[in-house]
Amino acid sequence: MITRTKVVIINGIAQSGKDTFVEMAASYCNANECANVLNISSVDPIKDMLTRFGWDGNKDDDVRSVIALIKGIWDKNQCGSTMFLLTNIMQYHMNHAGEDNIIFCHIREPENIDALYRIISGMENIGISVTTLLIIRGNMTDEYNRIRQDKIEDVSNYMYDSVIYNDSLDEYAQKVKDFVENLF
Repeated sequence: MITRTKVVIINGIAQSGKDTFVEMAASYCNANECANVLNISSVDPIKDMLTRFGWDGNKDDDVRSVIALIKGIWDKNQCGSTMFLLTNIMQYHMNHAGEDNIIFCHIREPENIDALYRIISGMENIGISVTTLLIIRGNMTDEYNRIRQDKIEDVSNYMYDSVIYNDSLDEYAQKVKDFVENLF
């Protein structure tokens, strides 16, 4: 059997439902034995570092700013987040040879999305393909949307292959199922 690894670059503002989407996809894949699922973020190494320094894992605006600053420096000097994701994708693909895999890669910045997308787009011949997904939560409060308008504009500044609206949990579960089934 040929290994098929589907890389899903996922984005959306905070609390849009990205992690819920991935959890539902993993649950669906486990129940139906249709694919292995890996969930990674371009900032995982930075969060690991902050945890070693005593960070409790709560993300307020100050922590988000620190993570963004460190990631910007890491990417500018070494294309760090793209190389981190690419290394993990290749390792997972090799470790699960002969199986179907979905790797969700959380990336915020359009230039980083584009960099990883361009690299993976050339890997179809080894069984790795890529798609992009934007999650939008429509029923958030006006106050939250006002505060996050700048972030909404940041994540919307890319032409995604798919956009999924997270309006109700029941509908969302069906959208997750449909998305996973359409990947393969």
